[in-house]
Amino acid sequence: MTLVVISAALLGFALGLRFNVFILMPITLIGLVAIAIGATQTDVGFGAIAVAMILFALVLQVGYFGGISLRGALSASRTAKSV
Repeated sequence: MTLVVISAALLGFALGLRFNVFILMPITLIGLVAIAIGATQTDVGFGAIAVAMILFALVLQVGYFGGISLRGALSASRTAKSV
């Protein structure tokens, strides 16, 4: 579960630095399918799978927000230096 959360946060942060918000839906769907496939290979209960999926989607969006906030701060500082 910790690996899912850390991976989602880093992925969201990287996506926020580079892409617009429309990238979140396909990446979320791919991640949820990957979690479902991985969970069916192990003996994990439905509740744990649901929690992992919810955490993935939530932390991906929080990481994206952090990345897009940093991108905005960096572009603002570049604009202020060039003026």
